[in-house]
Amino acid sequence: MLVVAIVMVAFDWRLAVVAFLVSAPLVLVLRTVQRHLVAAHTKSREKNADLLADVGEIFAGVETIQAYGAVDTFLSRTLKSIGVRAKANIRAGVIGAFLFPSGEVFATLTVASVIGTGIALGPGSGITAGALVGFVFLTYRFLEPIAEFTETIDQTQSAVAGLRRVISVLDTPIGPEESSRPLPLPTGSLGVDVRNVTFSYRSRGDDENDEPVLTDINLLIAPGEHVAFVGPSGSGKTTLARLISRLVDPQIGTVSVGGVDLRRVANADLRSRLVVVPQEPFLFATTIGENLVFADPNATRQDVVATFEELR
Repeated sequence: MLVVAIVMVAFDWRLAVVAFLVSAPLVLVLRTVQRHLVAAHTKSREKNADLLADVGEIFAGVETIQAYGAVDTFLSRTLKSIGVRAKANIRAGVIGAFLFPSGEVFATLTVASVIGTGIALGPGSGITAGALVGFVFLTYRFLEPIAEFTETIDQTQSAVAGLRRVISVLDTPIGPEESSRPLPLPTGSLGVDVRNVTFSYRSRGDDENDEPVLTDINLLIAPGEHVAFVGPSGSGKTTLARLISRLVDPQIGTVSVGGVDLRRVANADLRSRLVVVPQEPFLFATTIGENLVFADPNATRQDVVATFEELR
């Protein structure tokens, strides 16, 4: 495109200036359409994710939904999500449909302006009919990359919107931040020391005045000791287990394992010494054996049998 522009200037700078001036606003038009197109495709991806979440929730809780007679309610919600997703997709399609015609319109205006200027200048200025036809050909070559760009930008922006969604998920922090200078856990059996711990789950608005789930909790578990947390639903049993496994950090107080504050322990070191078994285990779509060794794919069958023997 740059080479063609240089040739156009060398061929006839007056016609080149006309071609550049008429086609220049196309850059602003494409930039504006691109900005709206990115937003439209991003919203389309978000609504698609909401729809998939609704459908996944229905499949996961189909028995509960049927048991409570809530089929119509969830069906209505899903149909609403489908409608919202369809509107978002249509909007993105309509905006994308403006790209190719806008390039064609400016190409036609540019060629028409070049021809009109050439006729106005006439042969007396050195522009013959053959020279004008040749310059029109150069004008088409100059605008050809823009036409190709308008054909691919819609798909490109859709891919960019999807990539942003993926990156946003990958960039979401998983659990508390790891210490830059971790301390190793001592060998042997480990004790747990919970001191003056207060914890509250943050709301989406990051309100620091959220009601604490645990308040000024103190707990000491000696190495090798077996302890059971007993209490009514919502009393904080799961939250305390999450604190001990450092899936979350307390706002006040410390949780130590083996005398080391969990904030100073490397995640890999902690996970190799402390195991959490959730009350609702998740099974991956593979064999039971592969589920048992998913954290250590190099583990052999003998390792699995030996582990079960230790737990028995």
